[in-house]
Amino acid sequence: MQTYSFNQESRTQALPCLPPLPPEVIGDKGGNFTERFSFILAGNYHQPLNHVDVAKSLSMSHRHLHRKLRVAFGMNFSQVLCRFRLNKALALFERELQIVQICEQVGFSSSSYFTKCFRREFGVSPKQYQLQLNTSIYCTELKSLSKVS
Repeated sequence: MQTYSFNQESRTQALPCLPPLPPEVIGDKGGNFTERFSFILAGNYHQPLNHVDVAKSLSMSHRHLHRKLRVAFGMNFSQVLCRFRLNKALALFERELQIVQICEQVGFSSSSYFTKCFRREFGVSPKQYQLQLNTSIYCTELKSLSKVS
């Protein structure tokens, strides 16, 4: 088993599943927590993540990570990760991908869990959102074509 020390040098070493933080993110005083956390999330949201590995990469305990997330975002790790993934999924809907492809690309392990989280966050199912988006895009295209004619 690999052990981790929590000093300035260890912050640049990669954990088994997370890449190292670049020096510009770490900064002289360890950097801003939300910036460092967001950097890790942005680079790894599409793969399985757990709060213990993220906490180690930020050189803190998982309990301290939980406290900091509550203060910064008012949510726990799973909630922050889920919301981040859902926001990334919204952009993928515009590329007209299938819902199963979208949930895989943003890191959800099952489409049913993705649908449950999506409905809770946005009030509609992913399929309904996709239909509404496609309808609005189609109407916009029709309007622009009628102006050209």
